[in-house]
Parts: sequence; structure tokens; C-alpha cells
Amino acid sequence: MPSDDKVMQAARLENWQLLYNPFHEQFALAGNVYGHPRLQDTHLIVTSRIPAFDGMVLSDVHLEEGQVVLTLNTAYTLGKVKSETS
Repeated sequence: MPSDDKVMQAARLENWQLLYNPFHEQFALAGNVYGHPRLQDTHLIVTSRIPAFDGMVLSDVHLEEGQVVLTLNTAYTLGKVKSETS
């Protein structure tokens, strides 16, 4: 569970999708970032890996809007997921 400080400082990720690297069995996120301390708003990014999901399979990973996800470097609050048509 992320600390309250991390949640309060979390950048928001919109139009996001989960990415999986099967070679390393690691997950990351891609999407448009807002409120990141080092990146411009709406910048399309790929995050660093999500350590909590290391070694998991896709069917075990469940993410939803409003959830806070910790990568190696940043906490992200998830906004709307990327739709199939966008």
C-alpha cells in the first residue's frame, strides 16, 4: 500500500494501457501524464516497471480508475483506461 505522501504527490495517468514484457515478466503503463514533477502535461509516456507485479501473469493483474500504482520512480493515479478506438 502506498504511503499517504506518495498518493498525495501522485501524477495522473489518462488514456492508459497496461504493457507486458514477457521476456522479463514485468509490467509497465503507457498513457498521457498530468501533474508529473518532471514531464509536461499530456505527454505520452511509458512508465518504469511496476515492481508489485513482477513475475505475475496478465490474468492476475487487475487495475481500475482511481487506483494508485507505484512504479520504480513515481506513483500514478489511474484515470480513464484507453478505449479500443482511441
